[in-house]
Amino acid sequence: MAYQQQTEGDMGFKGFASRINPIALDPGLLQEAFNCRMERGVVAARKGLNKLIGDQFPLDTLITTYAYTDTGNIDRILLVVNDGLYVFTPEQYNQSQTIGSKVPFPSGRYMVPKTTLLVNGDVPSPLTTEAGYQIILAGDLSPSYDVQGPVPYNSEQHFVFFRGRTDESKITGTFSKPAGTNVAVTVTTASAHGYAIGDEVSFWTSDTNADSLNDNYVVTTTATATTFTFQYTGTSTTQHTNKACEVQRGKPPLYWDGTSATAAIIPQTAPAFRGGASCSVPPGDFGLMFQNRLVVAYKRNKIAVSDILDYRTFDLTLNNFTINTGLNDTLVGVLPWVQDQFLVFMQKSIYLCYVETSNFAVGSAPGANSTITVLTTEIGCSARRSIVTAGEYVFFLSNKGVNMLTPQLDLKLVGSTNTLSNPIDDWMRRVNLNAVGEACSAYVNNRLWVSVPIDAALQNSHMFVWNMLNQAWESIDTYASSSPGQTMGADELRVVQYKSLRELFVIRKFESFGQADQDNGGVYVSDQRSDGDLISTKPTGTPVLPFYLPATISEGTISTIPVQSSLKTRQYTLNTLQEKFWSNVQVVAKSYNAADQIAVTIKTSNQDITQNNGVMTFEDVTDKTYRDRIGLRGYAVEANLSLQNGQPEIRAITVTGTVASRPMVSQA
Repeated sequence: MAYQQQTEGDMGFKGFASRINPIALDPGLLQEAFNCRMERGVVAARKGLNKLIGDQFPLDTLITTYAYTDTGNIDRILLVVNDGLYVFTPEQYNQSQTIGSKVPFPSGRYMVPKTTLLVNGDVPSPLTTEAGYQIILAGDLSPSYDVQGPVPYNSEQHFVFFRGRTDESKITGTFSKPAGTNVAVTVTTASAHGYAIGDEVSFWTSDTNADSLNDNYVVTTTATATTFTFQYTGTSTTQHTNKACEVQRGKPPLYWDGTSATAAIIPQTAPAFRGGASCSVPPGDFGLMFQNRLVVAYKRNKIAVSDILDYRTFDLTLNNFTINTGLNDTLVGVLPWVQDQFLVFMQKSIYLCYVETSNFAVGSAPGANSTITVLTTEIGCSARRSIVTAGEYVFFLSNKGVNMLTPQLDLKLVGSTNTLSNPIDDWMRRVNLNAVGEACSAYVNNRLWVSVPIDAALQNSHMFVWNMLNQAWESIDTYASSSPGQTMGADELRVVQYKSLRELFVIRKFESFGQADQDNGGVYVSDQRSDGDLISTKPTGTPVLPFYLPATISEGTISTIPVQSSLKTRQYTLNTLQEKFWSNVQVVAKSYNAADQIAVTIKTSNQDITQNNGVMTFEDVTDKTYRDRIGLRGYAVEANLSLQNGQPEIRAITVTGTVASRPMVSQA
C-alpha cells in the first residue's frame, strides 16, 4: 500500500523564540535567528555597520557620548573623552560630516580620575599598582557619569557633565594663606584626610573675608596625613592664619556653553555638604533635565531638584527626595513621564516622582505637593542606559530580563509578571550580571535594540532586536572585530539623524591605553552597507614594515567583514509523533546580487542526523525555488539556513515526508 506524502512548512517569518519547545512553535516562528531582519514575512541578512569616525583619536579615551539637536535643527553627538570633548555632526540635510576641535576640560579635571585603574572581572591576589594609583573594580552597577543638556542658563545653553557622586563625610580643619592671588592655601585637617595629589576637594569657610575661596580645587601637595595644599587664583584677599574651614573630596559637575573653546567647572560657592537652601550643584552619578529644572542623583537613594530656570541652585532641605530608605535600594536611573512626573528606577523597585510647579518665576522651588509614589517593589532596573520609551511603553532591563511598563486609561503605569523576553529567557539567563550595568537600549525603526554582555563577556557582546510590528524577537546581532577571533559589542546606542532618516548609531569606546583597539572603537551607523561590516577605516596594504625583498607591493584598501547571518526553523512533525520518511526540502528565495548564496543543512530528530544539503547559488537577480533530496528518517525535521554571501531574501520553506505505518521506535 502506498502512503500519501504530506508537506509542512512556513509561508513567512516573523521572529524567533529560543526558549519554547521547537515542535510547539507557531508557524512563522524560528528557533534561532542571527543577524537577520524580518520585514513583511521575509527573512534577509541585516545590512552591515558603516564606520564614520574613530581612528582619529589615538591619544584619547572615550568615556561616554550624548546626542542632541541644536538650535538649527541639526543632530550632533558629543564625544566625551577623559579630559575634554568633541562635537561630531553626521552627514544630514545635504550637510557633510564634520568633527570639531577638542574642547578641553579645566586643568586637572577628568571624567575618570587620571590615577584610576579600572579592573574588570576576577581580581588576582595579591593586586598591586604603581604608587599613587587607585583601584576601582568594575561591577554590576550602572556607570557613574552622565551628560545632560542643553540646560537654559542666563540666555545660554549649557551642557552638564556629571562625574560621580561622593559619599565621603566632610572634614573640619583650619586653613592658612598669604595675601594676594595665585597663592598656595594650606589646609590642616582635624583627622587624617586620605587625599592624594590630583584629588578634587570642595572647600568652605564661614570667614566673610575669605568668601571668594569657597569653591572646588585640585590638591597640589600632601605633606602629611593631616595637611594638604591647593592653588588659589581668584580675587586678591588678605592674609589668613589658622581660620576654620570644612573640606570634602568629590568631583562636581563640569559645564560647557556650546560655543566656548574650553569647558569649566560649575562653581561650588556653597558646597552640597553644607546642606540647607541655595546650595551649589552637588556631585552626582547622573541627572535629568526636567520641566526647566535639573534633577541630580547625588546619593545612593537621594535625588535633588533645582530651582526652576536656575540649574545651579538647590535647596537640599526641602527639595530633596529620599527614596524608601527602609529597602536599602540603590538609584539606577530616571525617565521623564507625563504631567510633571518622572520615573525613578532603583535596583529592586520603581517609583513615580511628581514635582509641583506652583511658581514659574526664575529661582522658584518645587511646590509643597511634590510627592514620591511606589509603582512596584517586585522588579527594578539593572542598567540605567537600558531605560527607553516607545510611544506609551517604557522598556528596561531587570535581573529577570527585558521588562515593559504599560499605561492604563488613567495614565498609571503597570508592569506585567511576564517579561517581554520570556520567549528568549534561555539567552537572558546567560547575561553576565557582573557586567550588566553597562547594558544599553534604543528604540528606532519600529525596533527595540538591547545590547548586553553574554556569558563571561565583560563588555556588551550581543544585540537583541525586538520587532514591534511583528511583536516578536527578530534577531541576535553580533559584530565581527578587526582582530580575528574576537567580537565587537555596542557600548552605547544613540538615535541620530543620518542623511535623510533617523538611524541607530552604535558607539564602541576607544581607549588610549586599554583593551579596546582603536580599529574597533568609534561611531558606527547600523544597517547601512550591503557588503558587510566596515569595522576599520585603516587601509590594509602589503607588505608591512619591516619586510624582506623580494616582496610584492599592493595598494592599501579598506575592507569589510561579511555579515554571518543564519536561522534555524521550527521542527516539523506533520502533526504526529510517528516516524516519517523525509523525502525533500524546498526553499523559496530571491536574490539582489548575482553572488548571493544560501547554504542549507537538514537535521532530523530520532534518528539524530545532520546532513549538508548543498548551497543555493544565484546567477542573477531573480526569484528562485531550491529543491533537494533529504532521504532521512525521524519523527521531526528542521532546517538550518546560512546566508553566506550578500543579502538574499528567504520567503518560504517546506519539507515533504511520509508518515510510517507503525508507531515511532527509538533507534540506537
